[in-house]
Amino acid sequence: MAVTNLEATPALAWAADKAIKIRLADDSLANTATPTVTVLEQGSNPANSIDVTLTYNASTTHFEGTVHLTNNSASTKTPKLVLNKNATIQFLYTDSGGTQEIASVSYTLKQPESNGYYVEVRSSVRNLHWDLTTILTKAGWKFVETLPPLVDNNGYVTQFTHVLKTVTTPTTDETGQAIFSEMFLILKHADYPGDNKGNFKRITFQLTPNYYYYDVNKQGMAPDTRQNDVLYALNGLNKLAEYPTYPVNVDFVADAVSSAIPNVLDIPVNIWGYASRDHFSFVFQGEPSLTNDGYGMVSHVYCGQIDSFKEGKIDVGGNFALTGSSENAVAGQRYGEQTSDGVSSISMYRTYGGLLWQNHYASVIYDDPQGESRKSELYQPSSWTGKFHLSPVYVYHTTDGKRGFLRETLAVNKQGILHLDELEIIKPVSDCNPCPVDTNGDKIDPNDIDHPEYDKAWKREKYKYYRLTSSHHFLKSFGVKDKYSGIGIAIKMEAADEKVIRFNTSYDIVTGRGVSSWTGIGAVPEGAELAGARTESISAGTIMLQSGGQPSVEPTFTGEFTKAQVINDSSGVPYAVTVELLVNEDPAATSEIGVSAKSLDGSTSLGEIKFSAFRAGELDNITSNKFGFRGTFYLTKTGTTDDMNDMLKFSTNGRLEIKYQTLAAKMVSL
Repeated sequence: MAVTNLEATPALAWAADKAIKIRLADDSLANTATPTVTVLEQGSNPANSIDVTLTYNASTTHFEGTVHLTNNSASTKTPKLVLNKNATIQFLYTDSGGTQEIASVSYTLKQPESNGYYVEVRSSVRNLHWDLTTILTKAGWKFVETLPPLVDNNGYVTQFTHVLKTVTTPTTDETGQAIFSEMFLILKHADYPGDNKGNFKRITFQLTPNYYYYDVNKQGMAPDTRQNDVLYALNGLNKLAEYPTYPVNVDFVADAVSSAIPNVLDIPVNIWGYASRDHFSFVFQGEPSLTNDGYGMVSHVYCGQIDSFKEGKIDVGGNFALTGSSENAVAGQRYGEQTSDGVSSISMYRTYGGLLWQNHYASVIYDDPQGESRKSELYQPSSWTGKFHLSPVYVYHTTDGKRGFLRETLAVNKQGILHLDELEIIKPVSDCNPCPVDTNGDKIDPNDIDHPEYDKAWKREKYKYYRLTSSHHFLKSFGVKDKYSGIGIAIKMEAADEKVIRFNTSYDIVTGRGVSSWTGIGAVPEGAELAGARTESISAGTIMLQSGGQPSVEPTFTGEFTKAQVINDSSGVPYAVTVELLVNEDPAATSEIGVSAKSLDGSTSLGEIKFSAFRAGELDNITSNKFGFRGTFYLTKTGTTDDMNDMLKFSTNGRLEIKYQTLAAKMVSL
């Protein structure tokens, strides 16, 4: 039986003249064969299709071809498939044995946009896990599955786990091709009080670029738990999160309260915030009457992409963040000394050098010279402007510098505003200088809402202020003094009903009964789009999520190493090396290559590893047609070389030899 595989990349396309690369592997064909793939608009009647002939590429050992998807019937591109509506495009190939391979691409007439929603939900301890799942699927996340609940010896449920996935809103690279990222969210209520008592105080968030099934009976060995978290296991079938963050346990009630109350399932939990397919920023508040201060626990979680600087480099593949409030952070050094716990710092998927889930920090405008000595109620608007001034939440890395800022989320320090106050933010509609003026060249005052051209120049957005009272959250990484819990955040609101997610599943005061929003195993949120788990590990090289789901194909390259930077820890000891190289050949869909590194102590080898370098478009030299890759591996002075974890033992005054294919080796002295 022939072994075949059909791929079409990128998986998203829109508007005119988008090139789709077709790659076919069929070991029953000779290299001189010219197989045909049918490109079809799914559901079209009569059929809208075109046949594309592929030719063999010796450098990739695949049959390859290109088709252009377009909404312009006059396009001169060939071959082309003309489309007049949003559609799924199927790529069909039938091998000599009659087996059909199918790949697909999503096409839209316009570039997809991210639709955001203001969230205001009254939930309960009973329903929080499912209500969050419902909110996110309404905002554009896809529902993967609900894992079987954990049950204690008395038959009470102690944990619910739901898996969701997002495909971020695509943008374009320098060549006009779609780039996007995919990420799975593991959402748990890990201390679920199935017996209606005990500690119930947190909801847990965890990110993983790959959620997949692993069958021990087929693989013949247990999964590697150094790079995977086992979320579920039964009779050899494991459901794994590969290269995950540490779980972030977001508390909504204090310890002393949560362990002392009976009948806890119906205690209300409020959720406010903003959600889209690209990110969510949520605030949780347990029933405020449970504590004497009238606030209760007010916590926050941010998950998803951050906004990049307009003048900055394209930041898509590694741009995904997780940070939240927690009384008990889960920490470790899974990805090196600077691994983020997602509480005392912001955990970002990859650094500029490619390191996973490293510490990033919040940087805000914080003007409180008297620190803990003044209550927030004593602060007033600026005497010069009559307004409160808020701050973007910048995200920075100690080596890479400022990377961007949180979306729809602003920082608010001690000012004379109250929890849940609404603020109006005035912004220019677009970048302009001078800014803004009307058609006569006269300045448009931001407060002159009656000006006939006001809406062309200024926009007003509403934000809601939340006073964070949890002891540990990402703003504390900025070192603020906050005795009176005055530091907080403001999150964007929406006014139109179609952009608001609002419902109530809390205790019904009329009937005196709790309301259940979850209908059990197999339930799917109403209207949710479904997505499946992967079938293989990322490390198998079949799927590279961080580069937009493109397949990993490694042709023969020529070029040169341009950089090998040693990164030191806080004690000045080398702990990682970032490598950059430029190749002369167009990588096309190649998103990952394998580079080797060898450690030498004099003439003695301390070991050799093979690590991944990932496509880095920001390194490309367009004028000389050179294409960039970047990768990182780790160093240990006291441990041992470990190829599985990209760890290389080194010695003081030793050397590193870095090689890739026929490129001249790069030597690094330590």
